[in-house]
Amino acid sequence: MSLIDVAGWTGGVIVLVPYVLVALGRMSSSSHTYQWLNVVGGLLLMGTALNAHAMPNVAINVVWIGAGILTLVAAAVRGARAHRGTELQAVPAEQLPALPPQPNRHEDDLCDTLVMEAVA
Repeated sequence: MSLIDVAGWTGGVIVLVPYVLVALGRMSSSSHTYQWLNVVGGLLLMGTALNAHAMPNVAINVVWIGAGILTLVAAAVRGARAHRGTELQAVPAEQLPALPPQPNRHEDDLCDTLVMEAVA
C-alpha cells in the first residue's frame, strides 16, 4: 500500500468517524473539533483524488474543506464580537439594585410542595 493510499484511507476515516458521532448525538456538528476533522480529512482525500486525477472528487473536497474553514472563521468572528466590550468592572454595593423582598418560607414547606406536586 502506497503512502497516498494510506493518506486516502486515513482521510476517509477522519471524515466518517465524526460524521457517525454527530449522527449518534455524541459530537456537535458546530464544534471546532468536528470542523477541524472535516478540514484535515478533506485535505487528505483531496490529495488522493489529485493523485488519481479525479477532478470531480477534488472539486467536492475543495467545497468540503471550504465549508469547514468558513464555519471555523465564522465561529471565531462571533466569539470576537461576543467578547468585545465585556470587561468586568467593579460596582459599589450601593449602586446595585435592591432585591425584591422574599416571602417567609420555611424549607419544609417548599419540600412538601415539591413532593406533593411530583406525586400528584
